[in-house]
Formats: sequence, structure tokens, C-alpha cells
Amino acid sequence: PDWGKIMQHEPARTEVPIFLSGRERKEAASDSYSTALDALHDSVNKSAESLVEIVVTLLHARAQKLVDIEGELTQDYVQNDKRRELMEKKLEENARAAQGMFANLLKRVSAANQPNDLLAQKKMRLNEDENEAMNNGCNDNPENEGGGDGDGNNEDQEPDWGKIMQHEPARTEVPIFLSGRERKEAAS
Repeated sequence: PDWGKIMQHEPARTEVPIFLSGRERKEAASDSYSTALDALHDSVNKSAESLVEIVVTLLHARAQKLVDIEGELTQDYVQNDKRRELMEKKLEENARAAQGMFANLLKRVSAANQPNDLLAQKKMRLNEDENEAMNNGCNDNPENEGGGDGDGNNEDQEPDWGKIMQHEPARTEVPIFLSGRERKEAAS
């Protein structure tokens, strides 16, 4: 509008300049508010980006640790199962050796009750030599002492969890481990 024409009459002579100066102050305040709001928005965006970066860094490090721990747990379960199988095999061999020694002892006792039986004494000595050879064979067998499988190419292969879960403590720990791994894979 033509403010000069409007200001020629009363009461506009006094009110229009007040209105125009108020409008200028309002526009200046609006510009100042807009600038401050843009600065605040930029500051909030920068803060949010830095926070997200920190969280991503921490989560990545933690996720990597969990992946490493999962691999170690899997390897431990497999190694424990192999050691258990080796121990069972050695126990069976030692049980057979003990049965042989017990049979030899029974023969000695029965031979001691039969005086001057040279044939029984020779058999007893022969059995003693066989038992000693069997014991040396059982105790000197170093195969799989480290618990490894020998070929070394099963590291990436999934172990037989059903077989491992047949024994304690794996019976309770393996299902927890597997469900945690499934949740982690579902979240990824």
C-alpha cells in the first residue's frame, strides 16, 4: 500500500509509523529466529552424527568380540568332544589290559596252589609277557594327544551338535549357545 497517502489523515499519521517500525522489528526478529533455528538444527545434526558414529564403533567392536568368542566356543566344544572320545577309547583299552592282568593273577593264584607244575608256570610267565606287552602298547600310544583330528580341514565345518550335546555340561550349554547365535544371525 501507499503508506504516504494513508499517513495524510488522522489517526494514521501517528499509527502507521508505529506499525511500520513494529513490522520491521518483527521481520528482523523473524530473520534472527530463523538463523538461530538453522544453527541449532546444524548443531543437533552434528551431535547426532557423532553419537551414532560412537555407537557404531562400539557395537562393531563388541560384535567382532562376540564373533571371535563364538568361534572359540565352537572350537572348544569340538575339541572337548574329541578328547572325550579319545579318553573313552583309552579307558576301554586300559579296562581290557586290567582284565588281562586280573586273569593272569587268577592263573598265578591257581598255579601257586598246584605245586611243581612246570607247564602251568611256563604258561603263567608267557601270559605275564603278553600282558606286559599289551600294557606297554596301551600306555605308549600317543595318537591324537593334542585332541586334534589330524587332517586340519574341518575348521569351517559345522560340528555335530547333537553328538556333542549327549554329554554334560554341553547338554545345557550348547542349546543356549546355539539360540544366541541364531538371534544374532536374525538381527544381522
